[in-house]
Amino acid sequence: DFQQFDLMIQDLTARPLTEQQLQTIAAILERRSRIKAHAGNATEVVKQFWRKLLEKSGSGTDSWFEASLQLATIAAQDHKVTEAEKVLNVITALHPDWGTPERQARAAALKLSLESAK
Repeated sequence: DFQQFDLMIQDLTARPLTEQQLQTIAAILERRSRIKAHAGNATEVVKQFWRKLLEKSGSGTDSWFEASLQLATIAAQDHKVTEAEKVLNVITALHPDWGTPERQARAAALKLSLESAK
């Protein structure tokens, strides 16, 4: 059960955080999303965190790439295929490497799963 965890993230997100603190929370949530991938959709708290990180991060930074991919993944889980594809296509066109080979592979796998679901 992630309810207590979500409350903690919600509390932290409401505070002014440093870039390092945001990155630490992002790393934790990225791992959580892998654990919870088959257990259902992301909570609203998690979505809000990734949106906040995307807004605070500079375009092309590691945090920006991860937040973009997480939001695309969440859109796909919420059956918002067009939204997920749009994020993937824009980032891939502008930054085909997605910042790291591992993230690039995750983005490609998500895009492939969206295409095969059509």
